Amino acid sequence: MKKLLISLTLLFLALSTFAQGNYRDVVHLNNGSIIKGIIVEQVPGQQLKIETADGSIFVYQMDEIEKMTKEPMPLSGMSTRHISKFSSPTAKGTIMISGSTNLSFASINNETKLNSDYNNASYEYDTNQFSFSPSIGWFADNGLVVALNMDYESSKVEIEEETYKESTFLIGPSITYFFGSSNIKPFILGEYMVGNYKSEDDGEHNSATVNGWGLGGGVAFFLNQHISVNLGLGYAHMTSTPNEAASAVSETISKGIAFDAGLSVYF
Repeated sequence: MKKLLISLTLLFLALSTFAQGNYRDVVHLNNGSIIKGIIVEQVPGQQLKIETADGSIFVYQMDEIEKMTKEPMPLSGMSTRHISKFSSPTAKGTIMISGSTNLSFASINNETKLNSDYNNASYEYDTNQFSFSPSIGWFADNGLVVALNMDYESSKVEIEEETYKESTFLIGPSITYFFGSSNIKPFILGEYMVGNYKSEDDGEHNSATVNGWGLGGGVAFFLNQHISVNLGLGYAHMTSTPNEAASAVSETISKGIAFDAGLSVYF
């Protein structure tokens, strides 16, 4: 009887430990975000650290938190996407939509004054510019995102009765890898893009085929589970080949260092 009682006690303790190990912490933020993982550190009245399924560690101040609860761990048979979508913005299965600071529209009125001993004159010209650079990606693995990028730029300059227009459209794939497990994640990326360039100068039309590649890196600052601000620096190489057989220019190569800042949304 005594041995049976001891065995039942040990079994109860084992089941209790197992049950506790099958629960995870759920942190509900004031902005509506839900972070699921294990709280690894908590400073009463100040902050806490929670580790998500992919090993990322997020730090939140107590005044950012609405409430904290626990829930049973998902069954092993559930899909990775279902398990990870609340765990980390860079977890496998997450969707990422990005846009850079190239998203802009400008309409500028310019005035140039000529002043010399032989000629005093001035003329005005209008410049209209528009650019849009969206990207949509999918995390094929924790930290590794495969994306489709697009880039569209156009400009129009009007000088008196003359008009000059040009536009560029590029599309292509990219691969980005995020490092680390904190709110600040370094990343590296590579991309390839292909498209076309068109110009019109006072009724004369020209076009060219454009392709290029780029390599770079940067840092993503995660404001919360769903939003990051990205700063990057990279090297770009673009080649433009005129479509007109009679063109005097056979090829134009543009290359150099580029800085980029943008915003990404994860869901």
